[in-house]
Amino acid sequence: MSIFDTMRVAPSTWYSDQSEEPNVRTAGIINLSANLCKHLHEAACKWLGVTPDVPAHVIIAGGCLRDMWMGVRLSDVKDIDVFTTIPPKPGVDYADGDDSGAYGHVAGHKLLGHTTVTLGGLDFNFIHFDPKHAVFNARTVIEGFDFSICQIAFDGDALEMTPKFMEDMDNKVLRRVNDTVGTAGHGARMRKKFPDWKFIEFDYGDGYATQWENI
Repeated sequence: MSIFDTMRVAPSTWYSDQSEEPNVRTAGIINLSANLCKHLHEAACKWLGVTPDVPAHVIIAGGCLRDMWMGVRLSDVKDIDVFTTIPPKPGVDYADGDDSGAYGHVAGHKLLGHTTVTLGGLDFNFIHFDPKHAVFNARTVIEGFDFSICQIAFDGDALEMTPKFMEDMDNKVLRRVNDTVGTAGHGARMRKKFPDWKFIEFDYGDGYATQWENI
């Protein structure tokens, strides 16, 4: 497998009879609760007014999944980022701009707006993109993230992550792989959150291979 391929891990390979706590990797097997990811995805779909059987259009990605991978309890996760091409909901107050640069990284897609909604005591950030111009899936969302340890997503069917995510999580490396999202503020927050991790600035590699690896 190329170091630039993404990896998809179907729920059938997970332990699904878990609470929100035992989110650890054991012997190379991803032990992140499938039930928990599906529950979050279903909650996001319900608020958007769609059924979970359109997974490519509703994608949970980034730090929330990383933190739970590391064993953080769901109740302690800061927020849950939901990337979607479902149209913004009428009557909801959306922020039109992206002053932070945090959401403008999905190649070929125009940001339509974002809003934060509290569901079941959890803050969900809904980030809406125009669906008309390019492929929108878990891979196209995560490949533009600035740090490798943010490159993990769940699309309702499977986890998707880059090999650099796996490698750097194992080795405690904070590696910036893109500057499309990488504002100075986010980099500073990441270094503060992971003060003992090795920091590598701007390791872009030479792109992503087109082949996907199914596990």
